[in-house]
Amino acid sequence: MRRLIGALAGVVAITVTVGTSIQAAPTDASWLDAEWDSAAVGTLDCGPGGSPFTTRASGKLLGGSLAGINLDDLAELDGISGVNDESGVAITPPPPQSNSLGDNAYANPLTVTALDTLQVSLGDLLLLPLNADLGVDNSYVRVNADGTSTGATGAVSNSGAIQTTASQPGPNPPTFATLQLKNIVQSALGQDLSTAIAGLADASLEVGAVASNATLDACAATWTGSILSSLQRQYAVAGVDLDLTSPTVGTLVTGTTGVINGLDGSVEALAGNAGVLSSLTTGISGLVNTVLTTAGLGLGSVTINNLAVNIDLTQVNGLLDDTISDNAGIVSIDLLTGQISIDLDGLLGAAYGTSGINGLPANTQLLINDDIINALTAATTEALVNWVDDLESEIRDALESLTLSAQVVVNVLQGAGPPAASVTLSIPEVSLQGLIDGDPVVTTSVSLAGGASCTVLTLVLCTALNTVGTLLAPTISASLGAALDAALFTSATNVLATTRAALLALTDPVITLVANATRGLFGEDSLLSLTANAQNSPDPANGNPEPAWSVPGPDPATGSTGQYDVAALRLTAVGTTVQLDLARSSVGTSAPR
Repeated sequence: MRRLIGALAGVVAITVTVGTSIQAAPTDASWLDAEWDSAAVGTLDCGPGGSPFTTRASGKLLGGSLAGINLDDLAELDGISGVNDESGVAITPPPPQSNSLGDNAYANPLTVTALDTLQVSLGDLLLLPLNADLGVDNSYVRVNADGTSTGATGAVSNSGAIQTTASQPGPNPPTFATLQLKNIVQSALGQDLSTAIAGLADASLEVGAVASNATLDACAATWTGSILSSLQRQYAVAGVDLDLTSPTVGTLVTGTTGVINGLDGSVEALAGNAGVLSSLTTGISGLVNTVLTTAGLGLGSVTINNLAVNIDLTQVNGLLDDTISDNAGIVSIDLLTGQISIDLDGLLGAAYGTSGINGLPANTQLLINDDIINALTAATTEALVNWVDDLESEIRDALESLTLSAQVVVNVLQGAGPPAASVTLSIPEVSLQGLIDGDPVVTTSVSLAGGASCTVLTLVLCTALNTVGTLLAPTISASLGAALDAALFTSATNVLATTRAALLALTDPVITLVANATRGLFGEDSLLSLTANAQNSPDPANGNPEPAWSVPGPDPATGSTGQYDVAALRLTAVGTTVQLDLARSSVGTSAPR
């Protein structure tokens, strides 16, 4: 048993710890504490049955102000508060709405009725999961006459312990709320989101289960003269996703569709491709020049006629309505709806070196700065490049599986005049690989200039032409196949490479949009601000940034503590009074009676 008569001197630190399912150290160490160490003259007994204290605590799922609605005053808003003073324990809302748990502890779990009524009040600014498992949300207080008190809310148990973690198990982790940022920006700032941030049609913040817990031993704080040694505040957030919707994604898909649809034309255009003709001419020349020279003939032009191509692009087009993502799952893009989802847990957790956005110091502003934008840009780029890789793979398969038929016409010169004759080699429909392998049966025909026929006078010419046809028939398909294969896959300007380059160029506007939209919403000089582990300081004299909560501080004359709050997340509209607190718990003020 400890007693002190007269002035108090801080000599012993006693910390009360509430059980929790997350491993979070007390966050109050980030405060610079100016301790107070005096009290009214008297006897203070912190032992069992010792000096009685007035204690207070509360827990509220939503607080603050939004679109002119004071959420702290909404009777429908789920929450609980308690005070234990000379008159006994008073709980708001009183039992039976709040459940007595014994030992001055009470809980007020979220109900369907409260949720429905609350949703009507909030309108289209904040959407609550009306079909969610309501067992995840609870509000809890415990107010004891020995000076100990606890306030908790959100995903907390009937002992006030936090029950949520950064990665909830199961396919459908609990969702606390969806904040409609477009409507909040319009309501708070009077700005249209698409005007404020070019290319952004809509934005929302999907917040997973949230929780906070505050505990205080007021008697120990008075005895030691230190609030910090007797105050503990914790929070947890099971995921935060920023969802962006933009027509830029639709433009990407439309442009990609155009590139894919143009593949037929690109392949057919190879009939006049200089590289293909040059490669084909080179191959033919090596075979027929000796025969033609012996007959006094020369090799003229080579043309490809009646090229017919059949490409099956079904698998390629099947990728146009996918949801794509980077390897770490930071950014996902729904190509069908145009929605871009950013996992802020993963993005910011890597930047802060924490597990998601849990375990951060008090009042950490989740600022989208240059370093985070660079990481986000890398993730967005990776997601889109992964998609282009998939498209390229399917396009390669389609090109390798294409079938075609054609006629190769070899024009023969006699002297310096016009072509004297031609040899036409007809290639039946065959796959590209079959063409390369020389599989098809090629038929040949000989035509003399002017429609002349083979006679004794043209015997030498006709014999030479027939020899040319005989030489080319077994190899012309392989020569054409090799030339087309190079034009499709290996030359400097091949179809596959130019198609990939065109697809990558289409992704640039999406990458720019994601960076600009995220910076515009939560960056420096942004529209909104998001703070994790929002706390007011144990000592109002400290200059730490803190929420705009009007709460009394410690009073050395009476030995009372201040009121100490913690919210899992706090959203503000910059330059306005809009402040939305998610899962806010508090303890105090407490004082000897």
